Amino acid sequence: MFSELLSPTALAKLIISRRITPGDNVVDATAGNGHDTLFLAELVGRFGKVYSFDIQSEALEATQERLKKQNLLATVTCINDSHKMIDQYVPKPISGAMFNLGYLPGGDHSIATVVEESLPAIKIVLDLLKISGLVTIVTYPGHAEGKREEEKISEFVHSLDKERFAVMITKFIKKSGDPPNVIAIEKGRGI
Repeated sequence: MFSELLSPTALAKLIISRRITPGDNVVDATAGNGHDTLFLAELVGRFGKVYSFDIQSEALEATQERLKKQNLLATVTCINDSHKMIDQYVPKPISGAMFNLGYLPGGDHSIATVVEESLPAIKIVLDLLKISGLVTIVTYPGHAEGKREEEKISEFVHSLDKERFAVMITKFIKKSGDPPNVIAIEKGRGI
């Protein structure tokens, strides 16, 4: 068993936690069971705002229940819509965003993120991101759509202007199967 340090989701949280401060506006593009939303709500505090997206109402219900237990429900706006609609709900600027792609843990595995929705959402978030803002993306290439999604997102981040964005991709090389990977994108000032 791997340590928590080697968990892709823990790594994504560690990376983004260095950039998010109380009062910031941030996005959880994939609410899931609410773990990342809760984590972001704790970082931004009561004067910040988390916009949490999911297409599955049961995911948002689980997220709201988790937030209620920690008395952080008022810090979060849960949105039952695709993350490709982020710009319809979220004002500029944001300090960060988290994408934990794939399917809802414990949910219907036939309902998963798809690159046709995720890639536009990532592009929108990069536009909303303030200078020095950060995006983390956990990809899951262990199933067919996840592999396609990771390949297309990887192609996209490799094409980003290096004067405007710094990109890091982590990959497990000594783990069986197709383990999750983490992509981090930081927005810079440009030329």
